[in-house]
Amino acid sequence: MLKLLRRFFVFTCFLGGIHAQSMGLEGEITREYATFRGRQIPNLSNQPCLAVQFIYHLQESRAARAAEKIALIIGSGAGVGGISDRAATPAERALMVRGLNFAVRNNAVNSLKLNGGAEHVRKHQTVVAQIIESYQRIQPSWLIDSGINNMYYGAFPKTPVLHPYNPSPGANRGMFPLTPKLKTGLSRPLLPVALQQQIAGINDKDLDIFFVPQPYIKENDINGELFDGALLFRPQYWLDPDAPLQASGYNKGFDPHISFWQTPTGITINRDSGVFHDGGFSTHSGDENMLVSSEANCSIEDLIAGKREKSLAFWSLTSYAGRNALTLH
Repeated sequence: MLKLLRRFFVFTCFLGGIHAQSMGLEGEITREYATFRGRQIPNLSNQPCLAVQFIYHLQESRAARAAEKIALIIGSGAGVGGISDRAATPAERALMVRGLNFAVRNNAVNSLKLNGGAEHVRKHQTVVAQIIESYQRIQPSWLIDSGINNMYYGAFPKTPVLHPYNPSPGANRGMFPLTPKLKTGLSRPLLPVALQQQIAGINDKDLDIFFVPQPYIKENDINGELFDGALLFRPQYWLDPDAPLQASGYNKGFDPHISFWQTPTGITINRDSGVFHDGGFSTHSGDENMLVSSEANCSIEDLIAGKREKSLAFWSLTSYAGRNALTLH
């Protein structure tokens, strides 16, 4: 699992792959991809590259040997052109991991076939092989579905997430395809040492550990006006997991302690934040009694300065009323 968490954020996106020989499963992929014209993915303003759309198409259509094809494409890019050096977007990474989950559940990871090639291709293949190896070592019973919060039409999981002050209601559904809660006792030894030390005094029953990859979410235009567009840390969906979509006179306040932590490897935030208290949070009734999350606080812009819109990873630790959430974003 540690390899998965450390390596996941150095994915490179496929704008192609290695041309496969016209035989067997690789030949089928080559022929299908040659006639594939794309498949729009709901609720994504910026559609992923064609190869990632193809992976999504295979999974959604449950095509013949879909899981094996997905494993082969993710493993080596076989049949989809060439592998690009450009970094994958968060949405593309999430969709690839969703496809990888599908392949693992269907026992298809043996279709991974690493071919030779240029240096950046070999690096890509090594990363993917390590990720798949890590997935194979994880017992499915380690992963628990975190569930969906009802606020904003079910746009967010019951975990801490990141979004601007005014997210677009309903438009962000589907942007969190993978939000597992990990079994605490089994996961502790796999955490970075600094975090193991930080949570050493917290009992397993009082600690949730989440893995929440997501895209950057844009601010909603309300009556022709935008707020400042800052990316905010929003723990409300974990603090108030059973909040309704709509209610009259609803108002709950929270006063958590929050800290942010760098990942040991890869692109991460500029520094650890230290524990701080940032004025409190709430969930309350808004226009037409639709519940919203407030206040406009806990911006992480200084922590991601110079890295916005790039792929990066970091941890957050939220503590409130004896409960604790450790989240890998």
